[in-house]
Amino acid sequence: MAFFNNTEDQDLDDEFPTVRIPADTEERERVAALWSSRRTLRRAINQVGRELAQQTDWVPLPLVRVSSTHGQLSAEGHEVRTAGGTFPPGCAYSLETACVPATAVRVEILPESDDPKKWPEDGSVLSQLTIERIAQDGQASPVALRHVYADFLAGPYDPQSSLDPDADGFGGYPKLYGPRWAVFVLSEPLSVQPDETLRWTLRQSARTTGARAVHLRRLRLSYATDAAWHSLETDHSLPAMRQQWEDVERQWKALTGPKLPILQERDPEARRPTRVFLRGNWLQRGEEQQAGVPTVLPQIAAEAPTRLDLANWLTSSSNPLTARVIANRLWAALFGTGIVETVEDFGSTGTPPSHPDLLDHLAVRLRDHHAWHWKPFLRELVLSATYRQSQRVTPELLERDPRNRLLARGPRTRLTAEMVRDQALLASGLLSRKIGGPSVMPPQPEGVWRTVYNNAQWKTSTGPDRYRRGVYTYWRRTSPYPSFIMFDAPSREVCAARRVPTNTPLQALVTWNDPVYTECAAALARRAIQ
Repeated sequence: MAFFNNTEDQDLDDEFPTVRIPADTEERERVAALWSSRRTLRRAINQVGRELAQQTDWVPLPLVRVSSTHGQLSAEGHEVRTAGGTFPPGCAYSLETACVPATAVRVEILPESDDPKKWPEDGSVLSQLTIERIAQDGQASPVALRHVYADFLAGPYDPQSSLDPDADGFGGYPKLYGPRWAVFVLSEPLSVQPDETLRWTLRQSARTTGARAVHLRRLRLSYATDAAWHSLETDHSLPAMRQQWEDVERQWKALTGPKLPILQERDPEARRPTRVFLRGNWLQRGEEQQAGVPTVLPQIAAEAPTRLDLANWLTSSSNPLTARVIANRLWAALFGTGIVETVEDFGSTGTPPSHPDLLDHLAVRLRDHHAWHWKPFLRELVLSATYRQSQRVTPELLERDPRNRLLARGPRTRLTAEMVRDQALLASGLLSRKIGGPSVMPPQPEGVWRTVYNNAQWKTSTGPDRYRRGVYTYWRRTSPYPSFIMFDAPSREVCAARRVPTNTPLQALVTWNDPVYTECAAALARRAIQ
């Protein structure tokens, strides 16, 4: 779990993270270069401020008053907490503090609980920060903020955008895995005037899927008087990097082509902690664990292994398991039964291989000769003398090897549930060969979707969509497509590595009465007459 717990996944409607894939092959190389340059530059810029922030002495800001456009806030020492009510997307906090001679200010977003074993909590995002100087006569003048640096960069939200209206901001999204902080550098050092205060406005417009707010529940403000923050912004390397970043970002936003969702590793400093679930209860978390593999298998040499290390480990010559498992599953897809029948279990509770030397041979062929490519490997299997044998069986063979585990005859297996329907559509001439697009709803018995919980309805597709391949059939785990279930398709409520075929009278009744098959039969009759 720790390997994949450190990938970017923000539960956003745009499937972040994504990259655009232009139609031009040469242009794709430029996209890859821009992607790498864009990320490297942004991290380098943030790292400059991150290092200075860790060396700075921060002084907590005393709070004078706190209020919110929604819900209630309370000031407890130097912290602001929510104290009741609802905080919908778009709410804003107004915090009043003493005016101080600052060069930079820091906003800390804190989890409600100080116990790391109770993290992660619901997300918490600051969308925009503005600061005003309030004079004794009540006049307000804005305090200019220049740049923003964060503890780390992760997710779609760039901390720099928290200076812009209607932007994303920074924080923990969709979950807060621990304290977060961001430093806001002032354009000019703040001078102190008698009886002046500062008014901080923290706007929160971020929301998760379903319009659920990710508001700030606990935060703390502090400031620094270190002149290094002012001189940092005049350092010659930063303006050059920022200019480079702006050029790359402009090119990135100008890219065209469809968006492709990708898996992206988070930076080491943004790594999510992974804890043991005590007795399997995700609400009871134990000690933190590092990414690794079971000790009974060869170990990964890297000190802090990543998904790339895991991929290399899976396919290394020192790992004997991966190639055997894949070769066995592909064999099972063709022969109906794997060399190891329990394709989901190669352990001591699984069945031993019927032909261990053959399995070793196929694993080496897949890994070394075919370089993990499945298509040539499958071609080798179907062109073999074993696969091309006759399926006919003599009484003697049936007595000696009733399940064909000794491979004395060709495989004879029933089609899978989806293939049974596809075969009927193909034979009748009705099959639509359209590829891609949304799911479809072929005919099914009325009332299967009758439910008191929602108004979802099965709307039978018309036209070519009615005859699309089974893989495009709309699937609802609580009410699976009935004819698929009759032919041993799993309900998908739990993972199923293999399907165990059965022969029941219900299957015959499906092909006799299901509208899909009666329609196919009529179309096949018309074809025969023509």
